[in-house]
Amino acid sequence: MENEKLISILSHFSIWFAPVILPAAIYFISESEYAKKHSKYAFKYHLTIIALAMLSGLIMHLNIYLGIAVFVFSMIGVFILPIAFTLKIATSK
Repeated sequence: MENEKLISILSHFSIWFAPVILPAAIYFISESEYAKKHSKYAFKYHLTIIALAMLSGLIMHLNIYLGIAVFVFSMIGVFILPIAFTLKIATSK
């Protein structure tokens, strides 16, 4: 169970060093349903953050203040949510 938790935590924290790629690899390689479930969540989360970053870039061309707001929102997601997911995984039984 500890290895499953470690792999799940790694898939969420991979947004800083291998977004999308590592959760997809874990999903296809891992045999654990627990790790697969969390890697699927991390994969969707990483795609959402990438889409928000791209959206903020497009919006900045139209309205700089709205684009900055979307960018700040997506960066909060990059820094806060992986920590929250890790705490959830670490404290689960």
